Amino acid sequence: MNDAQTTHREDEKTLRDRVAKLIESFRAQRIHLSELPLETVHEGVTLRGRIYYWSKDWFCVLEEPVFAFGPDGHMMALIPARCVAPGQSPGDKIIGRPLPGAEVLVETYKAAIDPKP
Repeated sequence: MNDAQTTHREDEKTLRDRVAKLIESFRAQRIHLSELPLETVHEGVTLRGRIYYWSKDWFCVLEEPVFAFGPDGHMMALIPARCVAPGQSPGDKIIGRPLPGAEVLVETYKAAIDPKP
């Protein structure tokens, strides 16, 4: 294993630890975090990941073929809206803001394989 491969593995482990701590911090605050598994194919490469979300926040994690932390989103508490997964209902008098779909995995994958300074 060369130095670049070693550094990549260390970075991936650090990133996995960061995501695990983020998920744990939500749970410690008694925030129920839901998961939306996603899978798509981009240029012959199968991408798998998840969107973790609760009422006002979401973030994306690409799990395969590389592990990468993707984009996220937040809504102000004063807005009567919440994140909704496909097939979910936001509830009465609440605006449903759809979560992003598999395109967020493609965006995360592109950023992971070709990081720009």
